[in-house]
Amino acid sequence: MNEEKFLLKQLIFHYENDLENASEEYVPNVKEVRMNFDLLIRSVTKLVNDFRYCRKVNCPCSPESDIEHVYPHLKDYLKKTKTALYPIPYKTIEKIIWGLKNDCK
Repeated sequence: MNEEKFLLKQLIFHYENDLENASEEYVPNVKEVRMNFDLLIRSVTKLVNDFRYCRKVNCPCSPESDIEHVYPHLKDYLKKTKTALYPIPYKTIEKIIWGLKNDCK
């Protein structure tokens, strides 16, 4: 299983097991976290399956751009999932963003 597929699996399992029924006391701003998490799952799904409107990786319509846009909203939360049942490999997300920034040069 490649890194992106593993990331997608962890995102989905984490959402279902840790976020879906979480309360504000467990996850501050839980509604916002869920909304951004959902966007991240959809964007990583498009990346894994190569669903694209165009072939330009640095285009605003690319899944990589969506991931770059949503990651700052989830960065602190994702880095705290190390002890979760399904921890998120956030360094994979950072690699995707890093690759996008290098393609823009």
